[in-house]
Amino acid sequence: MTMFSYKATDQTGKEVSGEVFSPTKDELVAELEKSGLFLNSWKEITDLTSPEGAIALPSMKRPWAQILADAWKTRRRSGYTDYRQIRGHLNYKTLATITWQTSIGLKSGITLTEMLSTISRETPDEKIRFVYNFLFEKINAGHNFADALSYFPGIFSPIYVSLVRAGEAGGFLAMALEEAAAYLKKQDRLNKKIRSMLIYPVMLTVIASSILIFMVTYIMPVFLDLFTSLNAELPLVTRILLFLFWLFKKFILLWAALLVVFAYYSRKAYKALGSNRAVDSAVLRMPAIGPLMLKIALSRFLGTMSVLLKSGVNILEALAIGKAVAGNAALAREIESISTAVQAGKTLAEKMARSRFFPSMVTMMVANGEKSGNLSEALEKVSEYYVEEVDIAISDTLSMLEPLIVVFMGFFIALIATGLLIPIFELPGYVE
Repeated sequence: MTMFSYKATDQTGKEVSGEVFSPTKDELVAELEKSGLFLNSWKEITDLTSPEGAIALPSMKRPWAQILADAWKTRRRSGYTDYRQIRGHLNYKTLATITWQTSIGLKSGITLTEMLSTISRETPDEKIRFVYNFLFEKINAGHNFADALSYFPGIFSPIYVSLVRAGEAGGFLAMALEEAAAYLKKQDRLNKKIRSMLIYPVMLTVIASSILIFMVTYIMPVFLDLFTSLNAELPLVTRILLFLFWLFKKFILLWAALLVVFAYYSRKAYKALGSNRAVDSAVLRMPAIGPLMLKIALSRFLGTMSVLLKSGVNILEALAIGKAVAGNAALAREIESISTAVQAGKTLAEKMARSRFFPSMVTMMVANGEKSGNLSEALEKVSEYYVEEVDIAISDTLSMLEPLIVVFMGFFIALIATGLLIPIFELPGYVE
């Protein structure tokens, strides 16, 4: 059996290459043609074993173990065969870097197809390679860049696609991509700030819960054996603790199943409530948490509006996208009302002034921006202000949450310790 290294062309004209086993060159040609490939060049490699990464055509007769091994290698290397297989999204930092590189390339005189081809060739990430190769092929086939991006809504958000569409229509695609990269970096920073707010409370909760589980699992059984051997009246706290331990130990599988069910339905309820205007409105009224959530939503909305307007997107489309980006159903409803008013000929500031969601400072800045014709700059300034406000609000919220969590968990640990220590102190009386 001889191994051949080949280069061929598929039915779309795309060049492919690989390595296969075949008895002769003529049979290699026949097998390639059956797979829809037309041989361009070939090189004979005399070897009885398949090298790492060799691709064998499915129709060739080989041991089933070799077929499975080659299929796994091919799957690992090729990854995706259809754009609908792409799941998840790229993180903001990665996408911002690629977008910025594309913008720099366009400014340097490199064509868009060359940039996309370079990115798909040089990236080590399989998902990025497939996506950008797909974009390259679509643009080569005559599609617009924005239309090609729309095939991957999980990766390229509506604001990203709208920026590209406006840049293509206005002839400033490089600048539009630069704005998109800057926007992605801002969103990445905002998301990191939100995550940082949750890290410390989650860590405290996990540590305290671990201590409780350790005490219930390893400490309580020792005292349970001791106390049950004593025919004495135990304190109420101790009896309650022993009963709870018995319930935990007796029905541990049931509790685990209930926890899984609770987590599943809690997630479903969260998704359902995520688009509920009444719930989101109630969240915004909550002390401490409400003002923080409103500031986060406003910073997203105002920042999105600024970037879109600066890139030439019309105000109604910018409002529609900003409504989706805000992440709060109550605020989104208010933005929809503002959009209707603007469509009827009213100004943004006029409608915002009647809303409880937009502070007077925002309304004043928007009014000045509309009067001076620099609305995008005014929105950018007020967005930057709210990003700083989010920083301050996160710090304030953490300063309140940390002692509350410590006190709450400390209460339960102290309760368990008290329930165990009281009978120990009274142990001489039980023995008598």
